[in-house]
Amino acid sequence: MRVHDGERTLNTLSDRDVFGEMALVDPAPRVASVTAMEDTLLLRLSQDPFYEAVNSQAEIARGVIRVLSRHLRDRVQDVGRLDMDLRALQEKS
Repeated sequence: MRVHDGERTLNTLSDRDVFGEMALVDPAPRVASVTAMEDTLLLRLSQDPFYEAVNSQAEIARGVIRVLSRHLRDRVQDVGRLDMDLRALQEKS
């Protein structure tokens, strides 16, 4: 699975990876698209069944929190690296 914003590839997903999880808790517009690169079996989960599952099984909520936390941590690290790169470029100028 290819995660992209048009022509630019942002990430590549493997078996058991998830995408669209932010849409379950925040209905904001999507920032990327996902395209299957081969035959793929997907599980689609809409908000109402998701909230029912989270309310009845705490382990599901913990799993979602872990995934969202990992994504947030990765983005914070990305921003830190970009900031360091920008500062290095500014010092060269």
